[in-house]
Amino acid sequence: MGFDLIEEEDRTHSTLFFAEEILAARRDAEARGLSLPLFLHSGETSRAESENLYDALLLGAPRIGHGLALVRHPLLMEMARDRGIPIEVGHGSGREAARARGVAQALGRSSCGG
Repeated sequence: MGFDLIEEEDRTHSTLFFAEEILAARRDAEARGLSLPLFLHSGETSRAESENLYDALLLGAPRIGHGLALVRHPLLMEMARDRGIPIEVGHGSGREAARARGVAQALGRSSCGG
């Protein structure tokens, strides 16, 4: 079982807005001898100041969906690669396709699809 937070990043609350609830749910799961993986959709934004990718890594997400904004954050990209965190990248436009290729190349993948 896991918790999957899907959001339209440029229109709704950031991941940090939900951090208190996420951490409480994790503590409750751990008290019961369970784990609660966190799957976040982060980095699907054109805003450079978005902190959702930082929060996804700090919260220990084992997978990040829509991580297209990683191309603007080389250190975060390196951290994701070093931790073996899969980044789901899909694209619907030429600009997004170029960003997806940039993420895939930076993460050591030869191609990515969408």
